[in-house]
Amino acid sequence: MKQCVLFLCLPFLLFSCERPEAGGIDWGKLERKYAAEEDSLKLKAVAFLKENTPYVGSETVEFYRNDNNEIVPLRFADYKNDTILKEHLFSNNIDFRPHYRYDTTIMTTADIAETIEEAFADWRKYPWNKHVSFDHFLNYLLPYKVFDEYPGAWRKDVKERYAEDISELIQKSRQDSFRNLYMKSNELYYAFNLYKVGRIFDYTPRPSFMSKSPGYDEILCFRYGDCYAGSYLNVYFLRAIGIPATVDFIPHWGCKNGTHSAEVFIDETGKFSTPSGRELVNCAKAFRLNFRKQDVWKDSIAPFVDSPKFVLKHLQHNHWSDVTGEHTRVKDIALPAVLKEPYGYSYAYICVLDYGKWAPLYWGKVTAKDTVTFRNMGYPMLYRVAIQDGDSYKIASPVYMVDSTGKVNHIAPDFRAKIDASFQKLNTGTDSWVEKGEEYDLFVMNGNSTWQAVASGICAKDSVISFSGIPGKGLYRLVKKGDMRELSRPFTISNKTQVWW
Repeated sequence: MKQCVLFLCLPFLLFSCERPEAGGIDWGKLERKYAAEEDSLKLKAVAFLKENTPYVGSETVEFYRNDNNEIVPLRFADYKNDTILKEHLFSNNIDFRPHYRYDTTIMTTADIAETIEEAFADWRKYPWNKHVSFDHFLNYLLPYKVFDEYPGAWRKDVKERYAEDISELIQKSRQDSFRNLYMKSNELYYAFNLYKVGRIFDYTPRPSFMSKSPGYDEILCFRYGDCYAGSYLNVYFLRAIGIPATVDFIPHWGCKNGTHSAEVFIDETGKFSTPSGRELVNCAKAFRLNFRKQDVWKDSIAPFVDSPKFVLKHLQHNHWSDVTGEHTRVKDIALPAVLKEPYGYSYAYICVLDYGKWAPLYWGKVTAKDTVTFRNMGYPMLYRVAIQDGDSYKIASPVYMVDSTGKVNHIAPDFRAKIDASFQKLNTGTDSWVEKGEEYDLFVMNGNSTWQAVASGICAKDSVISFSGIPGKGLYRLVKKGDMRELSRPFTISNKTQVWW
């Protein structure tokens, strides 16, 4: 699931800084309820939701008649699939539009009470989550949503839909022959989540949801979507059986094309894990969605940047944390901030190559004259620095190669040392293998950080193409003639093998 659409670019800056007044939730009533019951943990859960719910919002889909703009009260849950829904809209001249609302205007006092009761029941019911701390419970099991999607009755629906399966898992977890197996979160994920989610949801790199942040009901109506929707759906299933979970996302891989997300869960050791075989290794940056406010944006970024023009929309809310170091090797990388530009920039962006373009990924303060330090960056990786340019950004450095030791290197091929080489692939993902009869151009990155054509050839045999007399010790790209998709990735050569960047 590499080519995902990043829907975290919603304008949640609106939800991040000022605390709105509560709407449909009577927090005092909830506090009195659990104080009277003398349940201190549930009272703390009320305090947690009271503190954090006012800062999150949801994208709702509002349906209306085209002829008179009258609002039509339709629900995704009432339609078996998106085809039936769209046919209904078309035949009745109904259109839709997104509408952003604070969750305090969506959720009611009864909704919050039900959330608390169900979450505590799930935490106390299952034998495999007795190790879960109260802090992890609050942030990753109690919440009624992951972050930005419309709230839905996913907890109740999953438990009712799969009641027999859950009962069977509980029974097995208490049997000596199965206990060790079903006390492990990863095994439970594959036993409960994988095939059940797979039966109701298909992956596509180009989703067509009506909202940018679909909730449970919309995902089940459409039944297909990108890796972000799939991750959210998996989190609902995990939380429904008492396993604290959330979503980690990668805005741009850096080592390959595309974006990505993955569901992560608290394992039996109390640490976060991805499902085995779906690890987020070799990423440039990874972030975790939290229901609890982290305030990294508010306290550590917003005061130092031009917020309206700041291009990293995935950082413009207060509910993420940097977890790159939990998935891959990281180090602080210091690079020149500006080339042939006047000084005075207080921050800069670090970029990675994604589908042929240098995409900004993270930010850093300019710490000394013309140097900027970017914290906790994954490596080995190719990086480039950019600076703010009006409402966008512009590249302001050469390409730097951070190698497997964490050393920052300039890229300079040896045009005097000619070599012969054979290549098999353009990248490690989509349409990667070279094909017989197709023509390919070979490029090397020169000392000016531009791609210089050095050879062309027609592939004589599937999965291998050979070139003679090309510059040695270079960073190369192999491009299929006429292909505008920018699928090719940079590579070096080691022991006659392509090493991808």
